[in-house]
Amino acid sequence: MTDLSRRAVIKATGAAGVSILPVGLAGHEATAQEAATVGARGAQPTTYLFFNPEEAAFVEAAVARLIPADDKWPGALEVGVPNYIDKQLNGAWGAGERLYRSGPWQAGTSSQGYQLPFTPAELYRTALGAINAELKAKTPFAPRSSMTRMSTSIRSWPPARAVR
Repeated sequence: MTDLSRRAVIKATGAAGVSILPVGLAGHEATAQEAATVGARGAQPTTYLFFNPEEAAFVEAAVARLIPADDKWPGALEVGVPNYIDKQLNGAWGAGERLYRSGPWQAGTSSQGYQLPFTPAELYRTALGAINAELKAKTPFAPRSSMTRMSTSIRSWPPARAVR
């Protein structure tokens, strides 16, 4: 009978793990790149549960601008970030199920964290509506070219602070 020490078991486990590691990583990277190629070729239309068409167009344009695709990896739009945000806002997180929402709704300090009576879904819907209303007189954000979107964002930054 062989006497196994803790040291021998750890060495054997480590050697086995190291021998498998390079093979696992190479296959994982190829899978990610193949998925990006397949996603770009045969993208299916997304069904949104929370966003209306105007909000969906804005979120798609915004995430495509924030995380664009490059020659090696897909961008946020190609991997379904708008769909993920939509599903989160339509679910428990968007409903604020784990947030304390029982007032009092007084002005707090910045160190107190989130202090509004709104759920994340209500905040998104209000913010997206305000942004689209602001831009309605001009051209909506989504159909603009990327340079026009960037210049609009730069001109409106930083946002005006509320006067108290």
